[in-house]
Amino acid sequence: MIKLSACLIVKNEAHNLPRCLQSLKGLADEIHVLDTGSTDKSIAIAESFSCHVSQTVWTNHFAQVRNQVIKNAQGNWVLSIDADEWLTPTASKALQKFLEQAAPAFYALRWQQSSEQTVSQKTVLFPNHRGIVYLGRVHEIPWDPSGQTPGPFLTDITLSHAPEHSPLGSEKVARYRQLLALELQHPNELERFHALRHWGQSELILHQDQQARETLTAAWQLVPELPAPAKVWGTAVLESLLFLACETRDTDAYHHWLRCYAQSYPQHPRLKILPDTIPVNNTVTER
Repeated sequence: MIKLSACLIVKNEAHNLPRCLQSLKGLADEIHVLDTGSTDKSIAIAESFSCHVSQTVWTNHFAQVRNQVIKNAQGNWVLSIDADEWLTPTASKALQKFLEQAAPAFYALRWQQSSEQTVSQKTVLFPNHRGIVYLGRVHEIPWDPSGQTPGPFLTDITLSHAPEHSPLGSEKVARYRQLLALELQHPNELERFHALRHWGQSELILHQDQQARETLTAAWQLVPELPAPAKVWGTAVLESLLFLACETRDTDAYHHWLRCYAQSYPQHPRLKILPDTIPVNNTVTER
């Protein structure tokens, strides 16, 4: 029986792939690699690890290619991993043990976007059923329209990450904003919300505070229109707005968004640790 299918999309990742694929040995029962136009040895490396390799044309849409590769998965579970990520032997054993008794849900592993940012989490593990798809042209996330709920954050399992370029670098921010701009008027509320949320966060990175406030507020106003299982993503928008209020020392805005958080997500665990007023060090979340 195939229990775990690891799925990757790659392009010119020859320098990263061996570390990633080696870390999956003994954990993944099969590995699917979808190449989007490599000109280096990425395909040959994947084949040397006995991966199932397929090729496609890059369409400037991360969710589309993620969906293409997870369709090939035959396991009960999917681990969606990038070439610049890997699991240590300790993390691999912990994940293997977890899967022996895991209930069907989306699971996030401990993850760090870059050394410049705080440790957070990334949802990469989910049951393999055909209702689950990725959404988002960029900053894509897995989503189940039927209502599959998020499971606990697996804080004891780290997905190691060593990006070649900082996500805060001007070149990467500009490239991702070009993709996000294509979705800001998307007819689907969920796709539009996703684009607005990340567009606003990119404006925070660029210190365009007024534009960020307007964009994030527009994203928040879409939350009531989202499917019920997706409404929880509004917490990320509120935390960005709280961060912005801290940065600009806007006490009224901070209290307003904190009330919105309490009214909309009264049971959310993050609510318990958010300060009642603007903290001295301005820290609520990260740019």
